[in-house]
Amino acid sequence: MKIFKFNSKHLLIFLLLFQIEVCIALYIQQEFIRGFLGDVLVIPLLYSFFKMFINTKNNEPEVSLEPSEKYNKTNYKIAAIVLLIAFLVEFLQLIKIIDLLEIQNKIARIIIGSTFDILDLIAYLIGYIIILIAIRFKL
Repeated sequence: MKIFKFNSKHLLIFLLLFQIEVCIALYIQQEFIRGFLGDVLVIPLLYSFFKMFINTKNNEPEVSLEPSEKYNKTNYKIAAIVLLIAFLVEFLQLIKIIDLLEIQNKIARIIIGSTFDILDLIAYLIGYIIILIAIRFKL
């Protein structure tokens, strides 16, 4: 059984979400969309990136929630890892990791960010819940 397998469906989802994120960053000045919705969407963006390469078909035995419901735990693990990465990056902002490591690269500074915001954690959690719903209903 292959662990890595390219998934074109998740490539399309990734590219769509990436384009939306770029448009938000370049053209949207409204604070809620730019500062919050963009952070919500980063979780599905990262999830789809991982799903592009990780084979979740038959990686693990399916676990029965009820006799008629089964799910693959790998999808939930990927979602949890994405959320943990987002939280880690946000907490690194709290300790000013950009300044501590003296990072000057503009793209790296944008990706890592420089300001801790508790609302970002809430946005990431909402993005995570969206992924859980999508997994649950096989969207």
